[in-house]
Amino acid sequence: MSTPPTISLSLLKDISSKVDPQLRLTWISPDGHVYYDSDSDAASMENHSHRPEVQAALRTGEGSDIRHSSTLQAVNYYEALRLADGSVLRISRVGTTIYALLFQALPWMLGIFIAITALCYYLARRWTKHLILLDTMAKELKEQQHRAEFTSNVSHELRTPLTTIQGYSELLAKGMYQSSDDVSMLGNHIHKAAKHMSELIENILKLSRIEEGSRDIAKESLLLDDIISGAWSHLKPKWQTKSITTDFRTANLRVVANRKLLEDVFVNLFDNAIKFSKTTHNTITVRAKRQGQATLITVADEGIGIAKDKLPRIFERFYQTNESRNSRHEGSGLGLSLVKHIMDVHGGTVSVKSELHKGTEFTLRLPSGE
Repeated sequence: MSTPPTISLSLLKDISSKVDPQLRLTWISPDGHVYYDSDSDAASMENHSHRPEVQAALRTGEGSDIRHSSTLQAVNYYEALRLADGSVLRISRVGTTIYALLFQALPWMLGIFIAITALCYYLARRWTKHLILLDTMAKELKEQQHRAEFTSNVSHELRTPLTTIQGYSELLAKGMYQSSDDVSMLGNHIHKAAKHMSELIENILKLSRIEEGSRDIAKESLLLDDIISGAWSHLKPKWQTKSITTDFRTANLRVVANRKLLEDVFVNLFDNAIKFSKTTHNTITVRAKRQGQATLITVADEGIGIAKDKLPRIFERFYQTNESRNSRHEGSGLGLSLVKHIMDVHGGTVSVKSELHKGTEFTLRLPSGE
């Protein structure tokens, strides 16, 4: 066994008592024998000559090493310094690995996770109730706005024919005319205004009945040719005086629908095609075909067309594209809204494409229903 050098063991003990308790001091002889260790009994410790940091210190004057424990929960840091007498003074410290830190923090992390989850659940329930309430309030407000808008639009649309009727009838009542031709002219204005008002009221009632009836409508198997020819005949007074030709080809297809409502769809589409036709050379074309589980029907005209920026709104109630396209006594802007509602209650759709001065094409898609 090596003889301790002249360094004082008491000095080492005194130093150990004053430094950080996590630091470990070890004094090692040149042959690896442990003279002193601040944490263990030096006499019972193995020879340290094989330790990398000790070997490096003996060889170069200083050495260091890092060794992980077998459990991967701690790491040991070593720094060694060769003293003048050839012995080695080593300082070591035990550090904690990331695995140990995670393991130690796991209960806290789990607790925080549970607390956050509970808080999120509570807030989600609370805010869900608020969102449902806000959504309900928004819907009610929107419905109120729609009702107010609808009432305003109806009042506006009725005011025009009523003003006409009132004004011209007053002229007749006061005898403010000069000849029978004047009487005929005034009567004609009154008749057109009354007819416009009647059609407006009829369309409003139809819309109301469709919305109230929802999808509970009676359907039957119908021959498309019968529906189309019936709708066209209904409009005879309107197209008789115009240069309009027809090209209806439906391949003898049948559809399952409500007869009256489907006829109303074609009446409104044909009415628009007639109303907005050009002065000459107008053809209204109808085509029908099966497409998967649906029937596709197109109604195309060669009229004045609709501007692209107007197309997204044409199915809105009372919407009229512009004054040049719509005369106040020719329509109220409810016809295409009716078409959309009728297609909706049949589980179908309606779409449109148009080009100014070239014409408009409506496409109806009806489920087979068979």
